[in-house]
Amino acid sequence: MNINEIHSVLVNISNKIDKLSSKLDKVEKQVEVMQTTQQQPQTQVAMVTTISTSEEKINLLNKQTIANTQEDFLDAIKSRLSISKSGVLDILDQTITIYEYVADAIYEFDNESSCKYLYGFTDSKNCLYYWNHVKKTWAKLTKTYLQEIFLEVQQQIIFKYTQLMNEDNSLKKGCVENGDLIYADDFEKRHSDLKKALISKFV
Repeated sequence: MNINEIHSVLVNISNKIDKLSSKLDKVEKQVEVMQTTQQQPQTQVAMVTTISTSEEKINLLNKQTIANTQEDFLDAIKSRLSISKSGVLDILDQTITIYEYVADAIYEFDNESSCKYLYGFTDSKNCLYYWNHVKKTWAKLTKTYLQEIFLEVQQQIIFKYTQLMNEDNSLKKGCVENGDLIYADDFEKRHSDLKKALISKFV
């Protein structure tokens, strides 16, 4: 074997080593991604934007949820949601609507909880998913369930407003006008506004 042949063999070996090194790098990166995904807490859902159907999205959410540690969203709101004085006053001052405040309150509550109750995908700009505690599965957020959430938060806003009136007599003077802002009964007309506000926060 002459020098040229030896050189050719060495070049081929070098090329094969480079290809093998490249493949090993890809494998290491894949392993790192897998380890990172496995180490994510339950509250973090893998960001996947290539899922085309709602069934696939629900399956993904279910796989990444420990059903035994989840709780009913409405029960959680009833027991732990805190309505701020500033929030109620903002509604009365018409700085925000009650629907905007409800969306803010729900998002903050969900964001601060160990469980996740609502979830949105970046490729679904008109749909949210909620944890259906009765069926132990994620499901599309329905108008009926959204109304239940709204009515529960609204009730707590009314309680807070009543408390504030007992502490500040000046609020009683405008109770009739304020009542229209707090006791909103136009959910049928405004539910899409609430849904859009929630989607803008969760997606």
